[in-house]
Amino acid sequence: MWKYLKQHPEIFFPMKKEQGFFVGEKKLKEYLEQYEGRKEPILGDASTTYIYDNEALKKINFMCPNAKIIILRRKKKDAIESYLWSKNKKAGIGITKKQAEKKFEFDKRIKYCRKIFGKNNVYVVQIEKFKTKPLKEYEKLLTWIGVKKTNYQLKFRLYNVRSKQKFKWLYQLMHKPFLRKIGKHMPFFIRKQFGKLEMKLKKISRVHKEREKTKES
Repeated sequence: MWKYLKQHPEIFFPMKKEQGFFVGEKKLKEYLEQYEGRKEPILGDASTTYIYDNEALKKINFMCPNAKIIILRRKKKDAIESYLWSKNKKAGIGITKKQAEKKFEFDKRIKYCRKIFGKNNVYVVQIEKFKTKPLKEYEKLLTWIGVKKTNYQLKFRLYNVRSKQKFKWLYQLMHKPFLRKIGKHMPFFIRKQFGKLEMKLKKISRVHKEREKTKES
């Protein structure tokens, strides 16, 4: 959804999807610098980790009391299977089914978001509906956000297709917690270069298992 929304002329998202500021992955100055000088009326942050963190949601509400929250919801069974596959087979991290089930308690997370931000400020996108009628669901979301429906054509395609790691050791090295901790204390321009390097390494390591499918609205 991040890739679709950022194509809209009235909506801005930073180039990096997972900002993670409200879970402590960025300093305030560095975070706000990405939005300086932007003329778009809608500024977004597409960090998927926020919904699982109560403190992060409270911080968002404190800093942005009028924030609108978009939640992408898929079938729980599919989410659990994908998560287990991603962590166990792809990354080699041991996750049990019970742990995965606890993580994807969608009803509880949505209820908590509505409690914090208000029912009218939380929009749930059903992934299965979006796959079936992407343009219709996309325009419904734009109406809820409060921006104009655009007249240009969007190409709706599947992102985050299932893949496997060609070099599992490389993938695991890139996700070592101590490297993340060290990175937090580096100057922004150095971290930016490391981010570019990480993207290149991911491309080298990744081998797609499924062919990408394309849908045009």
